[in-house]
Amino acid sequence: MMELPSGMPLAVFENNPSTCYMLGADLEITYCNPAWDRFAVENGGAGLVAESVLNRPVLDFFTTVMRDYYADLLARAGDTREMQCQQYECSSAAVFRSFQMQIYPLKNGFAVVNSLRGERTHSQEGLQPFDQTYLQSNGLLRMCSNCRRTSRKGDSAQWDWVPGYLDQGLRNITHGICPVCRKYFYPGH
Repeated sequence: MMELPSGMPLAVFENNPSTCYMLGADLEITYCNPAWDRFAVENGGAGLVAESVLNRPVLDFFTTVMRDYYADLLARAGDTREMQCQQYECSSAAVFRSFQMQIYPLKNGFAVVNSLRGERTHSQEGLQPFDQTYLQSNGLLRMCSNCRRTSRKGDSAQWDWVPGYLDQGLRNITHGICPVCRKYFYPGH
């Protein structure tokens, strides 16, 4: 277990309702709090509970399109020794959720806290799944890593809210980032 700053007790993370985890200097996950497991199970990610992710590189859990961005964010936290923030969306088929990630540099790694900023039912009606419209030529559905919208086949500028694809627990999904999320959440990238 890594050393916490200023003798901070582990209970600060254990009792935190936000999803928290710690990374070693090698960016491997060394700790996940109970809220991590609750969030994973409640959102169909039972295979992502702490026992399944410990000692694995955190960047393995980011989509290819976002991996470099988060690697840079972690590097900036390490280089500046200052907390870094990133807002992001992590919605389900029925609920829109906005989070803020805070990355705290520690002596030998990082503490990461993902706090819920807002949650509400979706305000727009979603489209129905229609594979001829969304299935890419490689047989995969391209879904935005942030807002979970699905890219239309052959039209990288058109991304639609299709909650039916979230409910189905599909395995043929690849991730990208829609133009709106790229501009809003990741300006300059």
